[in-house]
Amino acid sequence: MDELQLLRSTRNGARYELDDDAQRIGRARLERGIAERTGAAGERAGRVPASARSGRASAGRRPRFGVRLAVVGAAAAVVVGVSVIGVPGLIGASAERAEAVELLHRAADRVAFEAVEIPAGHYLRVVNTSTNLTIGGDEGEPIAGLFATERVSYIPSDRSSDWIVRQGDPKAVRVFGAGSREEQDRIAEELAFPSPIDGGEAHWTGGKPSPAEEDPRDDDPLESDPDRDAPRSPDALRAYIDREIGTPDTSRAEAIFEWLRPILADPSRPADLRAAGFEVLATLDGVTVSSRRAVIDGTVGVGVQVAVRDGERKELVFDPDTGMLLGTREVLTEPIQGVPQIPVGTVTGWERYSAGLVDAVPELSADLGA
Repeated sequence: MDELQLLRSTRNGARYELDDDAQRIGRARLERGIAERTGAAGERAGRVPASARSGRASAGRRPRFGVRLAVVGAAAAVVVGVSVIGVPGLIGASAERAEAVELLHRAADRVAFEAVEIPAGHYLRVVNTSTNLTIGGDEGEPIAGLFATERVSYIPSDRSSDWIVRQGDPKAVRVFGAGSREEQDRIAEELAFPSPIDGGEAHWTGGKPSPAEEDPRDDDPLESDPDRDAPRSPDALRAYIDREIGTPDTSRAEAIFEWLRPILADPSRPADLRAAGFEVLATLDGVTVSSRRAVIDGTVGVGVQVAVRDGERKELVFDPDTGMLLGTREVLTEPIQGVPQIPVGTVTGWERYSAGLVDAVPELSADLGA
């Protein structure tokens, strides 16, 4: 009896149904498991086969399936079973790596269902909240603090038209080594820096700043446009990334991880590209669970990392129950030379996204405050 026959035989006797989210994720995991077991090259977890794809897939178009199944009741056991069987690299691997690989596959399945079609006259409102470590002061007397930034983007139904991007001045959320409130305020003021977006708002055609503008999302932007140019097949995407990064000054796995991190975390990026990215990451050597209590913006998740380098661990943080990516973070693993006031284990930066549809763009003050 194959998986489809077993599913049909069990679902009729089920006395309860999974919620809609569990059914969608379960269906994707079942289809992936069947494809891996049979070697099928058909549609997989809502993503179009590479052989049937030409050019850039339509971002925001809801995936369609060649097979439509309802995963209910006892069929959940089938879904769990086939999602692990046939995954390369799991036999003999550590429990931490096995868990990390399964989280990444679940994230790929989940994101394939998260593509949002933006109706005419509406916008996708994407909020990016992040903190970053800033170090300043004189030699021998360093000062350091964490600064929080919120960027709000309004993406129109025609993604090639103007995106409205808003970002205010960063705000100090923690000052290291300061005693009194007055000292904290003084250090925060000395470290403060303005928003890279003059006036707090910019209009970017197709989501890209003009050559004269600074892109606050990327300190070292690529010449190519992954959203447009990158393949959606995991194998082809891996080859594309290898060409993009050339000969890295880190391990190749770490360089691929760093290339993918901003794409995987951002819901404004094409869903099929993000799904393929999670699949690529699941194949990398060294991917493992690094923390079972990774806190990001007050939410606890499971941290997955490739490697620790230069005294810092960089992680993707997942909800262990749903496989949803919560965000990314950096954790200090060694003391920073000359800056003893920052203890090992400090989260020196984190980033999180949220998104939703709106029918109008509010006044600037609604996003950035008075």
